[in-house]
Amino acid sequence: MHHSLRPYLGFCFAALAFLCHDVSRAQNSSSQEVGAGAAIFAPLRLTKLNDLNFGAIIQGANGGNVILSDQGTRTFPNDPLGPSAYNGSSSLVRTGAMAASFIVTGEASNSYSITTPVSMTVSDGSHTMVITLGKPVGQNVSADGTTARLSADGTDAWKIGGTLAIGAGQASGLYTGSFTEIITYE
Repeated sequence: MHHSLRPYLGFCFAALAFLCHDVSRAQNSSSQEVGAGAAIFAPLRLTKLNDLNFGAIIQGANGGNVILSDQGTRTFPNDPLGPSAYNGSSSLVRTGAMAASFIVTGEASNSYSITTPVSMTVSDGSHTMVITLGKPVGQNVSADGTTARLSADGTDAWKIGGTLAIGAGQASGLYTGSFTEIITYE
C-alpha cells in the first residue's frame, strides 16, 4: 500500500465507524401513548337582583355616616336622635333602603373569586358623596368576601351593604352612581 494513501484510509475507516454508530442509534426508537382531554365548564353568570340603595335621608347640619347592612338595615351612628328615629318608624324618612344582591350560576361545586371595589362615588351632577362598599356576604362566601363556592346545583347568592359619608349641609338631590362586581373561576 502506498504511504500517501494510509492517512486517507485511516480517515475513511474512522468516518465509516462514526456513521455506523449513528445509524445504529437512529434505528433505536421508543414510543409512548399520550392522553388528551378537556373540561368544559358552564360559564359563570352574575345577575344583579337589587341595586345598593340607602333610601331617603334628611339633610343634617353636621353630616355623618349612614351604614347599610347586607340585610338592608340602616343605622346612623353619628346622629344625636339615635338610630330609632331613622329605621322606618319616622315619617320624615321614607323606607326603601336595600343592600345590593346578586345570584351567580355556573359549574356546580366550583370555586370562584369576587372582586368588589373599596369605594365608589355618587353624584347629583354637581355634588358628590362617597360610599365605602361592604364585603359580599352569603352562605358560600369566604369571611373576607373575596372567594365563594357554587353549590351542588351550580348556584350561589350574596349581598353587599356599605357606608355612605354625608357631608355637613350636604346639598339635597338625587345622588346616583355605579360600581362593577367581577367574578372569575379560580
